Amino acid sequence: MANPINKALAQWLFDRRNEGFSREEVRALLIEHQYVEEDAERACVIAFDCPPDDLESLLDDDLQAEAANQTATWIEGFEPSARIKLAETQNAIPSDHGDIKVVCRSERPYVIGLANVMTAEECKELIEYSRYRISRAMVVSPIDGSDLVDDRRTSELVMHSRGESPLIAKLDERISQLTGIPSDHGEGLQVMRYGVGAEYAPHYDYFALGSLGERRHLKHGQRVASLVIYLNDVDAGGETIFPYGDLSISPQTGHASYFAYTDKDGRCDGMSFHGGAPVRAGEKWIATMWIRDRPYVASE
Repeated sequence: MANPINKALAQWLFDRRNEGFSREEVRALLIEHQYVEEDAERACVIAFDCPPDDLESLLDDDLQAEAANQTATWIEGFEPSARIKLAETQNAIPSDHGDIKVVCRSERPYVIGLANVMTAEECKELIEYSRYRISRAMVVSPIDGSDLVDDRRTSELVMHSRGESPLIAKLDERISQLTGIPSDHGEGLQVMRYGVGAEYAPHYDYFALGSLGERRHLKHGQRVASLVIYLNDVDAGGETIFPYGDLSISPQTGHASYFAYTDKDGRCDGMSFHGGAPVRAGEKWIATMWIRDRPYVASE
């Protein structure tokens, strides 16, 4: 069989072939969706040159899970490029509002648990600033890289621009000072609300080369690290979980999880597989910052 591809793209190819589309028509549609010729040809090979049973087998969830596991990067001695060195050697990091405390560390996956990243007052202000602007969260479409509703992600969110308010500008700078990464590498704070039962099933934050849709986002740079700030205490559930590291972090007001997953050679660590566990009682508010390997300009 050809190299595995994302289930959604396999379904799209399967449907087009069953509808009688020619190879040339499918190729033209892929190019119209801004696929490069190499990727469009790879998809056409899978759709038209492989046995029909091979393409249909790509729609199986178990095979997709196995393929995702096989394509994750398992590197001995993996060292991420976006380490927080101070958090590895001391238990408090000076900041503009007081010390940020280190509460836990994991070398692999590379995770740092932090306290007092934001004050309780700042958390409350950011929640109220975001509350009436949130809408259903999306994921990246593996077909064309657009936003897509997915049952694996059942939160609501609003994406803020860098520096769009005095508080957000202050947080942008604080995060830059904490991580040592310029603030223009951040995608902008994304504030999310999870009600009872809402979750984000385990996933990777970096863009996978094997997903043709996700590869379109690499023109803005690869993600190298994520910072998840908890804006409120959650009555039950809502932990950030790392299944391959047997690690979970419970949400507490002003605390945060920082995890890094790309090394200096651009390799991504499969151990960074993570998710947001279902909220069992109350609600969960978080602010997430995805950090790229170069300045990020969303309108490019």
